Amino acid sequence: MTEATTFKPPQSAYQLQPPPKLELLILSHAKLTSMLCPYCHSPLQETAILTKSDQQATTYECFTCGGHWFPRWLANDISLSQANNADSITPQTSINPPEFPRCPECQNRLSLIKHDSVPRGLHVYTCPQGHGNFFPKGELIQFKKAQEAKITYHQVWGIPIKSIFAVLLPVALVLSLAVGIPLTTRQVQQSAETRISADEVFSSPIITQIPPDSISLSFSTTLTGSTTITLYQNNQPINTYTASSTPTTIHTTTLKNLVPNLPYTFTITLETATDTIVSKPYSLSLSP
Repeated sequence: MTEATTFKPPQSAYQLQPPPKLELLILSHAKLTSMLCPYCHSPLQETAILTKSDQQATTYECFTCGGHWFPRWLANDISLSQANNADSITPQTSINPPEFPRCPECQNRLSLIKHDSVPRGLHVYTCPQGHGNFFPKGELIQFKKAQEAKITYHQVWGIPIKSIFAVLLPVALVLSLAVGIPLTTRQVQQSAETRISADEVFSSPIITQIPPDSISLSFSTTLTGSTTITLYQNNQPINTYTASSTPTTIHTTTLKNLVPNLPYTFTITLETATDTIVSKPYSLSLSP
């Protein structure tokens, strides 16, 4: 009588393989660039990231020290989970920060942001020419946590945000003045392209509910001008609100007498000295 033998499948047939580490997933979609990390001077790698509106954008990661270079304004427009993914990269080495980190695009000295939008103790650098922001390892996720906490505070307590820059990183005009380059608003406007897309003009609005039936809107524009908000219901305009009657880059207004749970959309119209620019539609709904 022949002894029965038990078939044993290959180990790989029944054992689940562990997923690849997050840093390898990011690295597989990265492309080496000629820009150097402001901290360790290693080549930065171009990496895709999703914005809050699920649009693909580009950041530049340092896989040596774990730092991140974000083009102007982009750090304001990513979610906490995206920031956590980016900051989960394991650096290859720890370094001592240089005395004067430099912009990877123009080589000017970066400045630490000392502003309401960045909590004390965090290190977030900015380019004086407005090219972007540098976050050393660990600072990006801390910045986004603080930003989300401040926005939640205003939403929970129904306190309008007086300035968009109380929670968002400042744009180039503010930073230029901080480093002693006295650019006027008109000079900044003239240096921009004559034709500019609406996505490049308007920041993502911050929506703060004010019980019982109002919403505060705060946003900024890269061009100076006056702004109005057009509110729609079922694709029909029902009201217009003035956000800023005089030319500025920081805009706030309050939408009143809204009906809870009713879906609304709104657009922003910017009037500059030479152009009229209308934003894409935004959605909002008042919670009961």
